[in-house]
Amino acid sequence: RNHFAVYSVNCPVDGFDTSRDEFLGAYRGVTDPQVVAEGKSHNSVASGWYPIASQQINVSLAPGEEKEYVFLLGY
Repeated sequence: RNHFAVYSVNCPVDGFDTSRDEFLGAYRGVTDPQVVAEGKSHNSVASGWYPIASQQINVSLAPGEEKEYVFLLGY
């Protein structure tokens, strides 16, 4: 297969995951991923045909402050 996917965001990321198994964790599902429970990406790179696109962006906002992010997914 010659498929490629890319993903990006318009700011620096604090972590990422492309391995679905690493993101979800053992015996966990999409309702309770391990990475979300830990609050930290594992910076995993997928191998095979079951990838995901997850980016960690740590955000702190002052009262009334807004930030806008643009996410890109290409295939």
